[in-house]
Amino acid sequence: MKEESIQDFLNQLLAKSITKKYSSDTYNTKIVDEQGRAIVESMFRQFLLDNRDETMRALETKLSVMEAKVFMYEQIISKSNFAPMLLADNKEEK
Repeated sequence: MKEESIQDFLNQLLAKSITKKYSSDTYNTKIVDEQGRAIVESMFRQFLLDNRDETMRALETKLSVMEAKVFMYEQIISKSNFAPMLLADNKEEK
């Protein structure tokens, strides 16, 4: 996630407010006050980092599995006599 997107999300979140009623009085207050801004921002950034790491690990695992499969397929094809047969068929057609 880009820094601009993170800042935009945090600004939108911190700008939100709610209305509270106490008997006959009504108060409009922010969901997160300025004192809690650093805590919310830190938690949000940590959450993004943790999830990014898990996603990257999953992608790396999938990539490793795919590389292993491709290697094995290449080995099988190189050791089989199927590949030379394809070359011979192409020469006969010409």
